[in-house]
Amino acid sequence: MIILGEEIPLVLVLITFLVLWFIRYAFFGFDFFSKQGIPTVQPILPVVGNVWKVWKRDNMQIEVERLRIYGKLYGMFEGKNPIYVTSDPEIIKAVTVKEFDNFVDRRGILSKTQKYVRKFLSDLHGQDWKDVRNGVSPVFSSGKIKWMSRLMEECCESLVKVTADRATKNDGLVELRELYGMYTLDVIASCAFGTKIDALDDPKNIFIMKTKKFIGTVHMNSPLILIPLLFPWIAKLGIKFLSEEDIKFFADVVTRIIATRRAEKHKRGDVLDVMIEEMDNEAAALRNDPTKEPVMTEEVVVAQSIIFFLAGFETTASVLAMACHYLALEPEIQDRLAKEISASITRNEGKISHEMIADCGYLDQVLSETLRIAAPPIRFSPENKSKIKPFTYLPFGNGARNCIGMRFAQEEAKLALATMVHNFSFLKCQKTNVPNKVVPHPFVVKPVDLYVKIVRRC
Repeated sequence: MIILGEEIPLVLVLITFLVLWFIRYAFFGFDFFSKQGIPTVQPILPVVGNVWKVWKRDNMQIEVERLRIYGKLYGMFEGKNPIYVTSDPEIIKAVTVKEFDNFVDRRGILSKTQKYVRKFLSDLHGQDWKDVRNGVSPVFSSGKIKWMSRLMEECCESLVKVTADRATKNDGLVELRELYGMYTLDVIASCAFGTKIDALDDPKNIFIMKTKKFIGTVHMNSPLILIPLLFPWIAKLGIKFLSEEDIKFFADVVTRIIATRRAEKHKRGDVLDVMIEEMDNEAAALRNDPTKEPVMTEEVVVAQSIIFFLAGFETTASVLAMACHYLALEPEIQDRLAKEISASITRNEGKISHEMIADCGYLDQVLSETLRIAAPPIRFSPENKSKIKPFTYLPFGNGARNCIGMRFAQEEAKLALATMVHNFSFLKCQKTNVPNKVVPHPFVVKPVDLYVKIVRRC
């Protein structure tokens, strides 16, 4: 190639072009927010922006510190992608409710070609998301949750038995996070996968083994999490971040159960039953209007069962573990809660049930405060709750894209906490960490080593 009368090798030209392009990509364009007069998180690193080491830092504390430094609205970069961060309730209201039509889609970081994964409700966009959300919503109606609470009660019975056994064998010492992880796995297996596994009693169950393997392959605690954050466009190339083998295992479980229930016409009243019912209702409607495309396909149903598992396993277990950890540190609150639960049981046919937990206002306060920051539950008392400014407390999000499983999670957590506090006292011991310890995670608070002493109530 001749440039300015000189013969320049084409390879050298291409290398020079690539070097210049990389320099421009890596070092320029980070003035996006400063041009708007919005504070920007510093330091900004080439290529990665502000997300370096996101997989190994306490991101909740970092966000709190950034809000203190930069205020209610600031900017940061995921690679070269500018990200607005806000704690202003008016902006949050605008994004989630008032102007939601302009903010319908979440960023998609999972494969758009991997079967089942491509139908996860959390990653769907536009009309696809609206259609599937409408199709799945009946699963989490008040009536369906009330029906599924019976299945949760069975899991709570196993929880009490296993807790008592562990406490007896270990002089009362119990690690809460692992214990409640097995409980939530029992609930999800029963309600979302239509099968009883007794995770608390049978740790070598194939479902449990596959679950642990699956969770271990979700690269949240390694630099691999940077790839979809820095280069979101790769989701369209078919690169898979979730194990094909593990996805297939859970998919096979669901499809077999669907086939069995259709053949035997057997119903348990769980998530799968409701989604099968929605599939059948849609199929009947499509027979009268063949121009419409089906929404509630078997792939969609399987996908929601899997995402339900991924979203509900860690989160609810952590909330329950932290709630009991803080009750051990606050015996007066624990005693008040135990008295309320006992009185409510007496008023509700002598058992813990859907109606009984609905009668426990203080139980709701304790869980609400745990979801906030785990201080004494004064803030959520009836006289104070009305004073909470809207859009400042969002444990399940808000607006049309709030957590679709919110009612399910609350029912699951309240039944377990009421059952445990009614049967056991939680006490601080030498292994109880104050404050509690958490391990780094990009998206959730993940507590570890939540040891307490558990004593059976008389």
